[in-house]
Amino acid sequence: MTRREWLKRTGTALASASMVGGIGMAAVARPDFANLRLGVSISAANAEQAASEATWATKAGFGRVQLNVWGGALTDQQVAALCAPITGAGLKIVALGCYINPLDPANLSYMGASVDLMRSLAGNHRAHGARTFVTWSGGYHDRFAGSDPRNASPEAFEALVEATGELLAVLEPCRGRIAFEPFFPDVLGTVDRFAEMFRRMPTSRVGLVMDPPNFVRPEDYLRRSEIMGRAFERLGPRVLVAHLKDIGRNPDGSVTYPAPCEGEMNYAAYLTCLASLGRPVECILEHTGGEHMGHSRERVLRALDEAQARA
Repeated sequence: MTRREWLKRTGTALASASMVGGIGMAAVARPDFANLRLGVSISAANAEQAASEATWATKAGFGRVQLNVWGGALTDQQVAALCAPITGAGLKIVALGCYINPLDPANLSYMGASVDLMRSLAGNHRAHGARTFVTWSGGYHDRFAGSDPRNASPEAFEALVEATGELLAVLEPCRGRIAFEPFFPDVLGTVDRFAEMFRRMPTSRVGLVMDPPNFVRPEDYLRRSEIMGRAFERLGPRVLVAHLKDIGRNPDGSVTYPAPCEGEMNYAAYLTCLASLGRPVECILEHTGGEHMGHSRERVLRALDEAQARA
């Protein structure tokens, strides 16, 4: 669906009409929330961790997961051993989190993953069945959540375009696609930067992890609903995965990211915008784990009920 088609479908859903938390909620067609597929983010570096995470996820009632993997290259046997406890528990792996810095893809210290790991996973598609690889856009900083003023430069953007082409070649064995997760200090730290990237990259291979809190700089905290609306308006058609967490603010003004529905994000608005995409969307709960997974799922289900009542 093109951006124009999406805007036509939702009418003025992101404009004035009926406002909820600063985001327009009126739509030409009533959103069908059945297109939202709830899953949860789990992380594992070995089979034992994978089995533990799978147990918590199934106990909480999930059937779909984003599996985040850490480390360097894995053998075929190691990939199979890592995924088997998850798929064997009846969970569908809908996305793989391989959080590297594309501008320094071999740097394991950035966040514990490397391009060699991505290559191993892409070469063993049968073990996991996923084609969507979630990662950061990174930048010239050498560690996750770092910053570098050069990340906002045209040179950094062009370096990322080139690096993305190289990553797509790595994912070619499974025809994998990249879902860039936004983060405001990174090269793709703004809605405009993402829109520019998407003009340069094929729709079938490069898209977005919709995660509105990650676009919000501390100084823009009070504009968080406006930023979310703009992200959907400009980037909605390129959403491959949606992350469900929340956003809050510490007394010192820094931003925090609690589990979904435990902060100040307007979840009824967020879920309505996702439903208005009009196609299946993998909605991955994150920043939750263990026995808290079930509580987070119940909170999101209540927010879904609220969103449906308002739509």
